[in-house]
Amino acid sequence: MNYSTLFEYFNSVSSGEKFIEFTKKIIPTNLKIIGVKVPVIKKTAKEIAKTDSDIIFSYPVNQYYEVNFTFLLVLAYKKQPIKEKLESLFKYLKYLDNWAICDCVVSVLRVDESSKDYVFNWIIKCLDTNKEFIVRFGLIMLLKFFVNKEYIYKIFDLLKNLNYDYYYISMGVAWLLSVCYIEFSDEVENFLFTDRFLPNKVVNMTVQKCLDSYRIEKDKKLHLKKLKKLYLNQQV
Repeated sequence: MNYSTLFEYFNSVSSGEKFIEFTKKIIPTNLKIIGVKVPVIKKTAKEIAKTDSDIIFSYPVNQYYEVNFTFLLVLAYKKQPIKEKLESLFKYLKYLDNWAICDCVVSVLRVDESSKDYVFNWIIKCLDTNKEFIVRFGLIMLLKFFVNKEYIYKIFDLLKNLNYDYYYISMGVAWLLSVCYIEFSDEVENFLFTDRFLPNKVVNMTVQKCLDSYRIEKDKKLHLKKLKKLYLNQQV
């Protein structure tokens, strides 16, 4: 599907001005928005990935949200070894400027056990960029593939030196730790309230994400609120 065909198609399936305004409110981006819903973008990207994935390199990027979205999804859907896929993705993660594309592209990736060490080191490369949405991409990869006994303390180590001036990095860490908390509540509590490597705002975000989670029991939420209160009182 060449660019003119893609652009014409996306305009024909736009959900209209109200949806565009809604999207602008929940997804801060510098890109123009056509108003195409995510399932349509994903279906289109899948078809391009199957038929002629290299056509995306002729697309003008950094103009339209849906085109950037399609570009990165095609790279994620493309049938190729994970190492090649991630190296290709890394070159173009610079096009990320919002959480929605970031999180959705991660959601369609698949990683097998034999590739875990390589992928973990690739994630470290993302975190080392200090670019807000490339770092977030790495954090969401950790959330999806590495929340387990083998990697839990490695995750904590990676979180110690991030730049928490960026909102979407801070929120990505909070989400990641809230998922870790489901299975590793003691470890996360120690990391938050004893080791104390994170800024107060990130601790607060993490606790709130835990409180919002339907996967965490009520008694654990009450315990977490007490720990946070005690922790913040000690900061005064």
